[in-house]
Amino acid sequence: MYLFSSATNKSRLKYCIFFHYLLFFVMLAKLSADILDHLDIFIWEIEELQVPQPLWWEYIWCISLSLSFFALSAIKRNRIKTLQKYMIGIILLGYGPLGYAIVYYFKDVWTYLTVGKSDDIHLWQVCSFF
Repeated sequence: MYLFSSATNKSRLKYCIFFHYLLFFVMLAKLSADILDHLDIFIWEIEELQVPQPLWWEYIWCISLSLSFFALSAIKRNRIKTLQKYMIGIILLGYGPLGYAIVYYFKDVWTYLTVGKSDDIHLWQVCSFF
């Protein structure tokens, strides 16, 4: 029974890491304008999207992806201590920035839900294919 639950939990963790990678690439697409700007590379099509300047929590959240290598290694070798370090890292670098973002954007979300569109809230331009 223990081996079955261990295999199931390992499989679930692999799925979570896979979705973490997918979200990372979505975040990387959002950060691409700023990254290219820092590298002095100008691509007109990206500049036309008018993507807002990224906040520091977005970069910190992206760093949390590097922890997935520890988790995958720990799964392969059944190392509990490495998995515990991964969990602490995900809490600090994954959930920490997300908690900050929730607090940071709460006022705008509350204003939007209660008032609707307002000049105080910056709404993103939605791509035409959505």
